[in-house]
Amino acid sequence: MAICINYRQFLTNFQCKKSEEIISFDEKFALIKKAFKNKEKLEIVYLKAKDEKSKRVILPKKIYQADFQGHSFWAVEGYCFLREEERVFNVKRILEIKLIKH
Repeated sequence: MAICINYRQFLTNFQCKKSEEIISFDEKFALIKKAFKNKEKLEIVYLKAKDEKSKRVILPKKIYQADFQGHSFWAVEGYCFLREEERVFNVKRILEIKLIKH
């Protein structure tokens, strides 16, 4: 079981690092802040906990430092149009991000 968890962590870390080569954390954060300020939607590709990618459209409502199971991370909370509810996303797990122009 520990091997599966470590392998999953390895894959998750690998995909997040590859994403950082395309768009840095600071660039992601800046886009989220811009979308929040201008009430614009974002299209994201998000890496879920089980190392599955999910494409979503969100409307950011809040950006904050969050804690979960002893780990601190930057989070964006917003309305997810796929789930039709408020959701929280770890900014580091956003693999792709772009503004949706009106």
